[in-house]
Amino acid sequence: MNSAAAAAASKKAKFDSAALCTITNKEPRGVLREVQKLFSDYKVLLRSASPTSLKGEKNRVRFEINVTPIAQVGKTDVKEDLYLVHSNRLAGDVVAFRDVCRRLLIKL
Repeated sequence: MNSAAAAAASKKAKFDSAALCTITNKEPRGVLREVQKLFSDYKVLLRSASPTSLKGEKNRVRFEINVTPIAQVGKTDVKEDLYLVHSNRLAGDVVAFRDVCRRLLIKL
């Protein structure tokens, strides 16, 4: 494979694995409990990857859900913490990944 083809393949792979995310003011543990409940309704297999992330699998699509704090630079009077709920495809079909994660993120 020449360098131009390799660069194009790399760019396509980055686009295909585009993540889906949303912002919430709910506590990370509460968000992860809600994710677990919603995914059990969709019969998605889940396991804890860390205190703030879960790994899931459905129909040969593997993905990870992370909850991370958003730093609010320059704001000293912020009254609430904001968190990013970020889903990332690890393996499997892109369309199926987006379908499963969109359903989740809409309900959060």
